Amino acid sequence: MTLAAVLCCAMTTTVFTACSTDSSNDEGANDKTPKYVMIQFYMDNTADMVRYCDIEVTFEDEQGNKQSAKLESGNFDTNYMAYATANGVLPTQFKFSRKVTLKQSIDNLEKFDYTTRTKAEYGIFNAAGYQIGIGETEVVGDAGTAKGAEVANFAQLIKQGVLDYTRTFKFDEKGNLIPENNTAQ
Repeated sequence: MTLAAVLCCAMTTTVFTACSTDSSNDEGANDKTPKYVMIQFYMDNTADMVRYCDIEVTFEDEQGNKQSAKLESGNFDTNYMAYATANGVLPTQFKFSRKVTLKQSIDNLEKFDYTTRTKAEYGIFNAAGYQIGIGETEVVGDAGTAKGAEVANFAQLIKQGVLDYTRTFKFDEKGNLIPENNTAQ
């Protein structure tokens, strides 16, 4: 199972468990006390990256649980976007990383499109499983094209980690995303 599927299953289990309370209990619906956060992390990729590179995604939660998966062609949508989803009890922290390695030479290509763009969306839920807040981050990262002789130089940069990143998202006990931890590294 892919990392995104594993994380999505874990998140869904928690949500359905949290939402299984008696729906006639309006007290849960009116509770504005944050308890959980659910986050979906968006990872931009390009057709060239998917074709010529191995892309590994790692997710780590605050307890140090770590899962990694190599992204395959079936893990991307039509725009080569991949997703990872996670949840946790507040306060909490999530770390998403991408490592890109060349699986074949790109030196003879006329151009190579690349990106490091990412974004996250999140929801805040009370103990009864009702959503009480939502948010999203700005898109961070760059996109570009290496052309002609630049392609061989860019291959060296890929080997040095120019397409790798780690994004950390830390939430306080009220479900607020702490901005200084929400940067590409």
